[in-house]
Amino acid sequence: MTLVERDNAQLPGLPTVFDPYEEISRKAKPRWSKAVMVGYLIILVFFGGFGGFSAFAPLHSAVMAPGELRVDNERKLVQHPEGGIVTEILVREGQRVEEGEVLLRLDPTRDKAQANILNQRYISALAQRARLIAERDSLPEIEFPPEVLSELSDPQIAEIVEGERNVFRTSRESRDGQVNLILGQIDQAKAQMDSIRLERSSVEEQLSLIEQELRAVRELYEKGLERLPRLLALQRNEAALKGQIGRLNGSIAQLEKQIGDSELRIVQVERDFQSTVAQRLDVVVEQIQQLNQQRPVVSQSVKRLEIKAPRSGRVIDLTVHTIGQVIGGREAVMQIVPEDEDLIVIAKVKPRDIDELNGEISQVQVRLTAFSQRFMHPVKATVESVSTDVIEPPNGGSSYYRVILRLDPDSQEHILKGQKLTSGMPALAMIGVGEKTLLSYLIEPLWRSVSESLREP
Repeated sequence: MTLVERDNAQLPGLPTVFDPYEEISRKAKPRWSKAVMVGYLIILVFFGGFGGFSAFAPLHSAVMAPGELRVDNERKLVQHPEGGIVTEILVREGQRVEEGEVLLRLDPTRDKAQANILNQRYISALAQRARLIAERDSLPEIEFPPEVLSELSDPQIAEIVEGERNVFRTSRESRDGQVNLILGQIDQAKAQMDSIRLERSSVEEQLSLIEQELRAVRELYEKGLERLPRLLALQRNEAALKGQIGRLNGSIAQLEKQIGDSELRIVQVERDFQSTVAQRLDVVVEQIQQLNQQRPVVSQSVKRLEIKAPRSGRVIDLTVHTIGQVIGGREAVMQIVPEDEDLIVIAKVKPRDIDELNGEISQVQVRLTAFSQRFMHPVKATVESVSTDVIEPPNGGSSYYRVILRLDPDSQEHILKGQKLTSGMPALAMIGVGEKTLLSYLIEPLWRSVSESLREP
């Protein structure tokens, strides 16, 4: 209100003077209505409150990572180390099997033939060892071990045993023949010695008589009663008999030496025989040791002809469908998904978010995206492990860090209410890594962008 208007208002009865300039000035001056003021006030309160909230109000921060449910012990691949030809298929896709249950059978022809050959070699080596031990210890007969005797129902094994008995008899007969031949030579030499001794005794008696006669003739010759030729003849006879006795003694000594040599030959025959037996026994024992190492391998190969379930579960990814189908060594023929194992979540965290997990983790929740999200709340979980290095997918996908989460049993039972979880279901992990303000959420990307743009290439 202007001064003129106020004065006019105080002076009643006086007419108001119209001033056109004043009217124009009054219309040009802005007028603040209550609605405008309220609007500005609302805007001020909203942005001020929002700014304060953004700057000071804490918000829970979480790393979001997609993942899927997996069995705690993972799926079990069913493989065969050598492969073979399928003769029986005892399961079908989706069938539940128990641990140790036979799934497939392979053609046993090759493996059983190898096992039979190896078993025959082993039994033959045992029989040969028993025969050599009997020869070494000079036993009257071979004492075969129980492993050999238990296989006598097999005609081939019985033939091997009989062959060793024949070798034992032949070897003994050959050795006895050599010894008997030498013993015969010894007996012959002893007989010659006896004959020579008798001859020597006869010559010695003749010598004794000649010596007596020679003494008598010498006495007569000294008395002149006997001729010299007679004396000399007796002396010649004496010398001849002594020479004959010497030759006979030499023959006896030669025969005694021959007998001694023959006895040494008998000892040498036995020694050579024992040396040969010992060498052959060493070879056979080493062969048995090698066969003992090979037998379990071949035996396991035969047992593996029946491919059995490594654990209880359900069959998936069955690749064998035809009898006679050939499977390669280490080829996966099916997988067994355990059903009674706990389920875990394998989450894939982006490399840019892995630093967030180095701090304190407040809480972890898993949203099971396979179920309706309108009625399904997140399930609580805990972090069990984080991979120490980034994982590069073989198919060329994005790299990630693998985080293993274990679902909380109580939360799982409360949220799912009996609904069944299956390995392979998708999930979304929300790993709480502390608190941040809304302002930091808004500023950090801008700050990161500005920081990278100002960095020299």
